[in-house]
This record gives sequence, structure tokens and C-alpha cells, in this order.
Amino acid sequence: WTETVSATDDVDGDITVNVVATYFESDGSTSIADLAAAKTYIDDATVNTTFVINYNVSDAASNPATEKVVTITVTPAPDTTAPVITAADETVAFADLAAWTETVSATDDVDGDITVNVVATYFESDGSTSIADLAASKTYIDDATVNKTFVINYNVSDAASNPATEKVVTITVTP
Repeated sequence: WTETVSATDDVDGDITVNVVATYFESDGSTSIADLAAAKTYIDDATVNTTFVINYNVSDAASNPATEKVVTITVTPAPDTTAPVITAADETVAFADLAAWTETVSATDDVDGDITVNVVATYFESDGSTSIADLAASKTYIDDATVNKTFVINYNVSDAASNPATEKVVTITVTP
């Protein structure tokens, strides 16, 4: 982005080269050195941020123009990137199943760690017969003498409602 400003006078004509710009933070009073510093001031690409430019100019006869105050609002680009779920198939010994906990995380390029928002759904080994929750999944594994599996589907969306690609993991419980 570059500034676009012009000034004309009825006697002097184009006096744009004489325009003086002063830059301020959004409060309108905290000074910013120049346009480059104003652009640096806009350091958070996730929120609307504003800065103020005051334009002044006088003609050759020292007649000042009415000061022009412009507020520049920088809006973040829309978040269109889906979060990423990290989880993997696991093998757990039947003896360790009661203490076993899920290993899943979810991160987003804007929202950061969104693991707390992950929704897990549980299924029997066929992947379609629903199980109520993790505790019920552990109870579903009722035979300590054979390998048995259950499936967990993980889903999450970020604050911009971008859904992650569903992560499906298989938990194999061994004797």
C-alpha cells in the first residue's frame, strides 16, 4: 500500500510536493516516525488495526489548508487454512488399557493449539457401530486373550470454521 495524496491551490496550482504527513497510532496522539514505521506498527495480522495520518500543506503565501485527518484500517486476510490433527494408530497391551489415554493434538496456523476443541467419536472395530465414549471403548475390549480393536474418529474446526481433515485411528489391544 502507498499513500495517495494531492494538494492544489488556486494561485500556486499543484502543491502536492509541499504536503507534510504526520503519523500516529490509533489513539491519534502517539507519534509514529513515518509511513514505514506505521506499516511496522501494524504487527498483528489477526486483528483489525488502525493508524492515523494527518496531512497539512500551505501555499506560497503561507496560507494553511484545513488539516486532513485520515484513519487507515488494516484488516486481516481471511483465515482459509484448515487446522491439522495429529494422531496415530496405536497398540496397547490389555494390561495397560485401563491407564491408556488418547494421544491427539490439533494445531491451526492462526489459532495455535486447539487440541481442547477436538471431538472424538468411538466405534467398534467395524468402524460404524458407535461406542459412547473412551471409557465404553475400553469396556468393549472384554477379552484379554485375543487382539481386538476399536476406532476413534477425530474432528476439529478452527475459529474461522475451517474443518480439519478427519483423522481416523485404530487402537489395537493385545493380550
